[in-house]
Amino acid sequence: MQGMGVTINEQRLQINGQQLQRPWIGTFSVQENQVIQVFQSLNGQPGNAISPIGTPLFFSSDLIQDAVRFMHSNWIFIANSGAPLEVAKEISEFSNEKYMGLTDEPFINGNALYAYRLDGKRIRLADLGFGIQDYVAVRLLYEYIKPKFVLWDDAESHLNPLAIIRVAEWLSGLKDTNVVITTHSLELAQIMLEGVEDRGAAILLSLDKGKLKSKKMTAKELDELRAAGVDARLAEGLLL
Repeated sequence: MQGMGVTINEQRLQINGQQLQRPWIGTFSVQENQVIQVFQSLNGQPGNAISPIGTPLFFSSDLIQDAVRFMHSNWIFIANSGAPLEVAKEISEFSNEKYMGLTDEPFINGNALYAYRLDGKRIRLADLGFGIQDYVAVRLLYEYIKPKFVLWDDAESHLNPLAIIRVAEWLSGLKDTNVVITTHSLELAQIMLEGVEDRGAAILLSLDKGKLKSKKMTAKELDELRAAGVDARLAEGLLL
């Protein structure tokens, strides 16, 4: 298959004649005008994104294992960025434990990501809960890839209220990055909209008999609905 200067033959991929190997995160297909993100295995460095919007980062809880494998393969670069120390401090803000760092170490059947507590004990990231896993993965991948476009599906998934606030503050504070999230959390949407002011909007979506309907809403409009006792998530029949 060819398009946009890309050639795919089984598991081999070439861009302008240069062959790239795995790993990359998730699976993908290549069609004309489709956004593609590829990661080179050469030196573990991220490859160039074939995209009119710049380097994208897509994340969903369903991709956590792919994300973790990618981080294992590129941990030396992630660790040297300083991001594990910063992210460890951040997860300390919305968990019952305090952490001083994140590390990648051997485990029974391979490597595992660990969070180091202040007392020196380490806990597998997989044992800290799905919400913290997702947050750590997105934050570390963001710092490594430095994407221009972030798409996060069900961004509130498995997060406690404090974590939702932290995610909203982080996403709304990103500079020179376009952010699109899907969420069922009004709190997450509200905090993000307040953080970006007139630079963002919420879009209420509804699928009715195979037809996708949408309505663009501002933070003020969501506030007015809430003050009137109306939940936008439950009032789609009236709003759309």
